Amino acid sequence: MISVGLKRRAFGFGLALISGAFNLRRRLGKTASAGGSAPVVLILEPFGMGDVISLEPLIRNLHERKFEIRLSAQPAWRQLYPEPSIATWIDSQVPWTSYDSTRKYRWSSFWTTSFRNYVIQLRRFGRGAIGIDPRGDLRSILLLHLAGVEGFSHWGAISAQTCACPASPLKLWITATT
Repeated sequence: MISVGLKRRAFGFGLALISGAFNLRRRLGKTASAGGSAPVVLILEPFGMGDVISLEPLIRNLHERKFEIRLSAQPAWRQLYPEPSIATWIDSQVPWTSYDSTRKYRWSSFWTTSFRNYVIQLRRFGRGAIGIDPRGDLRSILLLHLAGVEGFSHWGAISAQTCACPASPLKLWITATT
C-alpha cells in the first residue's frame, strides 16, 4: 500500500486551491481573440527528449490544421522540429525537471530571476492560447494558468474534473476546423 504523508497531501491540496483560483481568474478575465487569426496552441513539455519526440504526431496534425504552435521545451531539443512547424520556441526553465530531488522541491528555485523571466515570456506567448500539458503535471498546469491560456488540455493522471477546467478545448477546435 502506498502511503502519502500529511505534508505532501497538504501541499497537493494547496496547489489544487491555487489552480482553482487561477481558473476562476481566467474565467472572469477572458479577453476577446482576434477575429480571423489562426488559433494558437502553447505546448508545455519541459522534460526529456523522448517526451518531445512523442509530440510529433500532435504537432504535425495541428500544423496541418493551420494552428500556430508555440512549444516550451528544453533548448537541446530545438533541432528535433523544422522551423515551419513551430512558430515560437520557448526555452524551458522549470525547476521541477531536475533529477536532483534537493533542487527539485526547493521553494527558493521558484523565486530566481531565470524562472521569473521564463514565466514572463510564457505570458507574452501564451495569453489567449489553448494550453497543452502532455503529462497532466499539476505544476505545469499551474504554469499554464500563469501563462494566461484560455483553456487547456492535458493527458495524464489528473482528470479535468479535478482541475475544474474544460474537458478538451483543443478537441473542440479540431472538430470545428474539420
